[in-house]
Amino acid sequence: MNIFKKILTSDNDSKFISDKTINYEVTSEGQIDFANEAIEILNPVLRQFDFKLLKLKITEYSTTIIWIRNKCYIDLGSSTHPHDAPNFYGIVLGEFKEDYYHYADLDCVGLWQLKAIQENSDNVNDTPFPIGADIKSSLIQSKEDLLKYGKGFLQGNLTEFYFARNKQWNQ
Repeated sequence: MNIFKKILTSDNDSKFISDKTINYEVTSEGQIDFANEAIEILNPVLRQFDFKLLKLKITEYSTTIIWIRNKCYIDLGSSTHPHDAPNFYGIVLGEFKEDYYHYADLDCVGLWQLKAIQENSDNVNDTPFPIGADIKSSLIQSKEDLLKYGKGFLQGNLTEFYFARNKQWNQ
């Protein structure tokens, strides 16, 4: 399967930065399947909020997909590296300080942190990395969580985002 054929369309808005090749000999099929489903499920929703796909990177043990709108970004990242056990993925919402080539952990908040604040719970974390048939249902749930807990961010209201970002760095 060629992920680039699946996500590129004739629409000029779909141009993005990417490693143009995937080394299928070392890249796990799980990461490729995850990236395909993630783009298929999240890209149409994020486009409704004017986010555009900026970057797609798939490696042997990880996937990084970044969408941007003005100074805001949404970063979907996964890891299946043995040192990162248990395997996970997460959505991060962030704001660039300068440009989209320079961003850091200080600029962002995990979606799970917004969920924890809104539900007043300490028992929320990144999502376990799904395999096979579980990929689609897991990403659909993440999309629903993004629409629910990140709604203000998606709509351009960064009040909750700033609150969560300040809270995480002032604990």
